[in-house]
Amino acid sequence: MKNKSLKKSTFVIILVFGLFCLIWIICYIVSIIHFACGVNYFKQNKYNLAIIEFTKSIQYRPNFEEAFYNRGVAYFKIKKYNLAISDFKKSIKLKPKNPEAYLNLGAIYIKQGKYDLAISVLNKAIELKPNFAEAFFNRGLAYIEKGSFDRSIVDFKNVIKILIKDITLNPKDAEAYANRGAAYFFIGNLHQAIADLTEAIRLAPQEAKFYLNRGKIYAKLRRKDKALADLRKVLELSKDPELMEEAKGIIEQLIKSKK
Repeated sequence: MKNKSLKKSTFVIILVFGLFCLIWIICYIVSIIHFACGVNYFKQNKYNLAIIEFTKSIQYRPNFEEAFYNRGVAYFKIKKYNLAISDFKKSIKLKPKNPEAYLNLGAIYIKQGKYDLAISVLNKAIELKPNFAEAFFNRGLAYIEKGSFDRSIVDFKNVIKILIKDITLNPKDAEAYANRGAAYFFIGNLHQAIADLTEAIRLAPQEAKFYLNRGKIYAKLRRKDKALADLRKVLELSKDPELMEEAKGIIEQLIKSKK
């Protein structure tokens, strides 16, 4: 009788364990499917739909760090900053050595005017990734807002130094040229900024934000025709509401100033 009871108990334990494993596998697969759908919607700039899918992914896999991080970026895109902050903090809790989460957290704090907090988290991003050009760039912006211009120049020069190396290793990296161009802009070298953005556009002619940044510099140099051409190109290429809104605003200002 004891042997039969033991066998029955063992069978029940194995059955329960097997069911648990099956449920875990199903939840994992469903979570991955929703995550992939979220990524696909995000690439199409359908951020609200992406958030729905990332949320479903998290429901099936509550400690899915990438889903929290990506949902945070989607919330960032639609300016739901507090929800984005919550997701980036959860991402950091699950993966403390993720410099990208600190970078995005810093970017939100800059938008909220919390410059000391931004500098603090960007320091952490740079500590985790010493050649993190984007983190130096954003910290430079925070220093500008605080009035620490000497520190901001040091950061933008670091950006340029890092990206010179990156471009040497990969001369077809359009993003690197664009970022270096932005850094040149902030240290006052506008002509070099235009040269870098022009090269970025040559390498990636469908990237609307490159035209936006070059158009803004042309506007600053009072080269209105070139500025308008670039900004209208943004409206032609972009599906990002934020980029389009910014381009339209500058176009309106330039047209008014021409009258």
